[in-house]
Amino acid sequence: MSPICLDFAPEVTLNSRYEIVKGLGRGTRSTVWLANDTTSPGAQVAIKCLRNDVTAGQGSATYELEVLEAICKKTAATHSETVGPSRVLQLLDHFVLDNETSGQHLCFVTKPLGMNLLEVQKAFPGRRMPVPLVQHVVKQLLEGLAFIHDDCRVVHTDIKQDNIMFDNFGDESGELSDAVNVVLADFDTAVPEHGDRKQLIQPQDLRAPEVLMGCDWGTSADIWNMGCITFELITGCRLFRHEPLESDKGHTTPEQGHFAMIESFLVTDRKDLDARIRFLQYFSDGENFEKFIDRERGYNLHVSYADQEPLGKILRVYDVYDEQLEDFLRSMLQIHPDDRASARKLLKHPWLSA
Repeated sequence: MSPICLDFAPEVTLNSRYEIVKGLGRGTRSTVWLANDTTSPGAQVAIKCLRNDVTAGQGSATYELEVLEAICKKTAATHSETVGPSRVLQLLDHFVLDNETSGQHLCFVTKPLGMNLLEVQKAFPGRRMPVPLVQHVVKQLLEGLAFIHDDCRVVHTDIKQDNIMFDNFGDESGELSDAVNVVLADFDTAVPEHGDRKQLIQPQDLRAPEVLMGCDWGTSADIWNMGCITFELITGCRLFRHEPLESDKGHTTPEQGHFAMIESFLVTDRKDLDARIRFLQYFSDGENFEKFIDRERGYNLHVSYADQEPLGKILRVYDVYDEQLEDFLRSMLQIHPDDRASARKLLKHPWLSA
């Protein structure tokens, strides 16, 4: 099957209900359109039309429909005062379009949203967002993650700035408003509890250690993403880079370079034998273990990274050091997944209300 995305002209009506207004975006797996809901005068919706092969893979290669329906079901069963459901994209309707040339295309209908977080971040000098705004955004994202992790049993797997949307942003003066609502969107690679938990996930620079190693992963992989993004929103820079390093054996692979940076940053005491044994016991099950660990050199990394500064020093360089902020970041950026705080626990961290 040749991968094909559908395009629509303005005023075309889909599913006898939705009248296309204009295109909103195009990705590798789908197109997104603004449409009028003809059953409700004045109401507009966003329609995401999946590529034909992505439609065919629903329930096996991808689980977007299953995940969105699970979110809807749990939202309906959740107390109205619970904020978590409002922090994630909610499915309003879905239907399938039959095309003579390309076959079936699954379409999701949702509320239209505003700017994404990357667009907002770019509006600030050096892409460094004010700390109170970062606290506001991160708190709402964690509320959404607590809901999908604990209630829906779903891992998002692709948390990044352009998958985080604003419902609205401030008032006419540009000041942050308490009414600003952040929505976690794009569940096209999200995985339910029964899904494949060893597939390669996450944006390259934001990949968790267990993902790089090829180990089983879970909701704590999303928490790693949150740690990386929080750092980036405050400093304007990536904490880790998925890129090769120079070594005495020549260039490493990007994966080896990335893991070496993480290990150098997080493993502060290499003489801690208990921590070393625990590290090896967990990661030795990874499909990529041999690519990173040299058994002939005492189970050390094939390559080490000597230039990584400690987190506290990095935060001071950017003039954003705060003891509570450092602790908050460390609660998410732990090399062993079991050591990372859950989204629900992170919501109680004092930095979010500092």
